[in-house]
Amino acid sequence: MVPVIFVVNCTLFLACVALCCFTFASHASHIFNPPAQIVVIRFALIFVLTAVSFFLQYLSTELTSPSSTEAIAHDMVEEVVTGIVEPIMLYSFFFLLVVHVGGTDRALHLFAHAHRATYRTTRATTLLTPMGSPDERDAKANTDDEDPAVRAARLGCRDYARYRAVLSAFSIVRPIVSIAMVLNRWYNVLALRIVLASINITSTLAVVVALMLTMQRLFPAIHASFLILPKFFVVKGLLLVRSFQWATYCLLVHDFDDDEILRVYYSGCLVESLVFCIVFLIAFRPATFRPIDGPFAAKMGFATVWDVMMDPVPACQTSSPPSKAISTSPVLVAV
Repeated sequence: MVPVIFVVNCTLFLACVALCCFTFASHASHIFNPPAQIVVIRFALIFVLTAVSFFLQYLSTELTSPSSTEAIAHDMVEEVVTGIVEPIMLYSFFFLLVVHVGGTDRALHLFAHAHRATYRTTRATTLLTPMGSPDERDAKANTDDEDPAVRAARLGCRDYARYRAVLSAFSIVRPIVSIAMVLNRWYNVLALRIVLASINITSTLAVVVALMLTMQRLFPAIHASFLILPKFFVVKGLLLVRSFQWATYCLLVHDFDDDEILRVYYSGCLVESLVFCIVFLIAFRPATFRPIDGPFAAKMGFATVWDVMMDPVPACQTSSPPSKAISTSPVLVAV
């Protein structure tokens, strides 16, 4: 007799694939914002790969022992792929934000504007509250010699570069730590497992904070129809499930290689994947994106995943509302 948990996992897996395929088709059949929609199509494939990964992990608990050579080799290959895919997904979300506000120049302007607003508030507070010592007043006078606009632009560029640097650091740390965690299963050194899990958790939290601060800077130019918070929930939620949750599981569960525990864990991951796929279908539907014009529309292709790391992102202008005629554009060749 077929186990009930196997039937449930098969149903969850097929539901995830069906939802992602629907999202894929809805964007691929009607292209009006190539940079954003190509990224969404890639996201759909990543969600499918995630569901496939969790389903295969569940099957491995039914067919082999987690400590077997075959299981560890499978986990290592998957961790390498995951370590590459997750940074691409993070850069893609950062790229979506920059494209939505109009390119890197516009994003830097918004970063600078946030610092100008902070400077005005701080300046007003300083005028109302006298400085305590002559040295403090002299230091403040030297700082005020810099033009406020120049200062805001400098700090805005600095923050923008720092947030991108956090993404770059995560793209290096994540695959190395993941492979080390898999290799440690041979030796099962508790202290090393705790250190690696802590690094994984810390790096994940750092990149989430960097993206949240980026959203805060760009928020004044993000339209409500873009559904920025649901999009963030989906992308970051999937990241937390793939890395943060697994690292926490390895940290807290002593018998993390036990077949029964892993079977339940991966079944729960498939449930979470289905929830994220449902939200993904809603938050990334074509109606949440605006059509754009300009040469930037023809610069991206489906297979060139590294294009989301471009810096600067070219300026992109909003055009008229999309029409079905746009779907015959030559841009479809790139998709």
